[in-house]
Amino acid sequence: MISLFITCHAFSLDMHIPVYCIESVEIFEGDKHGDFKNHPVAILSDGSGWKIHPGDHQKFSRWNREELIQIRKRTSSYWFKREHKFELYNYSNKETVRVMLVQYPFHPSYITATDTYLVDTIITPYTWMDAFGILHYGYSSTDIYHKVVYLNDGSSWVIKDKNEFSFFNTNDYVYIGFNSSHQGICPFLISGIQREAHWVWVD
Repeated sequence: MISLFITCHAFSLDMHIPVYCIESVEIFEGDKHGDFKNHPVAILSDGSGWKIHPGDHQKFSRWNREELIQIRKRTSSYWFKREHKFELYNYSNKETVRVMLVQYPFHPSYITATDTYLVDTIITPYTWMDAFGILHYGYSSTDIYHKVVYLNDGSSWVIKDKNEFSFFNTNDYVYIGFNSSHQGICPFLISGIQREAHWVWVD
């Protein structure tokens, strides 16, 4: 490990979005596919580790210990072969670097229980014509489900994207991040690490 910074502590910005400082920088040994060897990993004050995208190494090298860092979800529309799904946002210089989660915090959040429940049924009318040219009318129904995950810190989060239900299960570690926009604060959960990490917006 190459230690560049002294210890600092996380706190909440405006009592809503957690922010951190960089405690140290380590050298990544590579993922399970043998990729990304010798890339820098930012170790934040909560113990989490974020590998820096190779295109952002120089920018990251100019960041200082006292600067405040927020974990955010990347929101650009370019998705081809994206292993670095997240970004570190530097409040001091307004810069971002693309990152991959490679290590959970010292005291990680984890899912203690889940519950999936029906929230709505959408009825959709449709028509069809038989071989005799007679028009028929009918209705189809689609059930809408949400999934609640309960964490060890007592918080609960609602997942609305059914495609992500299977990636957030009891005993899984999760990381809670926040994006901010003109619409307000948008929390998301991360499950898994490295390029296999999954994320989902939550309420």
